[in-house]
Amino acid sequence: MKYSLIKIIPIAGLFFLAACSTTQYHFTPPPSESGLACVSQCQINQENCRNIEKFASSHKQQECEKTSKSELKSCEVKAEYDYKQCELNTDKEYKLCINEPSKTSICYKPICPKKSCYANKCNHTVNEDLCPSNFRSCFKQCGGKIELIK
Repeated sequence: MKYSLIKIIPIAGLFFLAACSTTQYHFTPPPSESGLACVSQCQINQENCRNIEKFASSHKQQECEKTSKSELKSCEVKAEYDYKQCELNTDKEYKLCINEPSKTSICYKPICPKKSCYANKCNHTVNEDLCPSNFRSCFKQCGGKIELIK
């Protein structure tokens, strides 16, 4: 029982440290109406930023999948061509061998390998790292105050 607790305590500590490493902020809005209108524009800009990042990520994902399919198809076509070429060459060599009476006992036809082709994995995630820092900067420029909470 002590052995399992000794293993659990450090793991629980890692989760605790991971939870502590996230940065949080306390936002105090600007006092004026114009400041609040400005912050409203900051929020619109942040949402636009997120939408642009989502669109860019989606576009990258689609391009990656398109490229991956194209590369897979090219690989499959080349693999089939190489296999057929190998078959033709080994057939020729085998036929030449069996037509020569002195070599018939040592003639064999090698097995041609078939190349395997695989599609590349595409996993483009949305990168919104810039959006929150842009929002915080905009928020401050509007007269708001931001307090870092640890």
